[in-house]
Amino acid sequence: MHYFSICKPKLVAIDPSLYASVSEALSNIPSLRKVPIISLIGGHPRLKNVSQWVEAMIAIKTKGLNVVGLLSVWLGSYTKLMKKYSLDQLLRLSSLCMANTLRIVPSIALAMTKTEMLDDYDLRNIKFIMCAGAALQPEVIQVLQKQFNQAPIFQGYG
Repeated sequence: MHYFSICKPKLVAIDPSLYASVSEALSNIPSLRKVPIISLIGGHPRLKNVSQWVEAMIAIKTKGLNVVGLLSVWLGSYTKLMKKYSLDQLLRLSSLCMANTLRIVPSIALAMTKTEMLDDYDLRNIKFIMCAGAALQPEVIQVLQKQFNQAPIFQGYG
């Protein structure tokens, strides 16, 4: 329940077996009582199954949405989308939500290596860094791993 009150999700995707506990947790937070609960797999009488919607999204090749939005839900993680990017806001939200994975692009990785703002936030929960768009320079990788306690960096590009 604490997690939901901090992150304030607009949609919750769960395994059907978790419906009762998630529904109860959301009902205890007045602002989240009407948040839709969906299931990507399996079924439950009170859940909407969106597997056909996921297949349609893949078919129209919306790779960015699939990777950032749907893949995270499929894996059971939470993705916080920002209306407007700022490094300070990204770091603040990552700290507030106790994020364990940073999903960034090379320009953000480079900005992180040049800023002193990282020390202003509690980012000790970061265990993985995923960077897509282009290859990172070896110097950027070294600095990020030093700043994030040797967190592995997964790169996707090409």
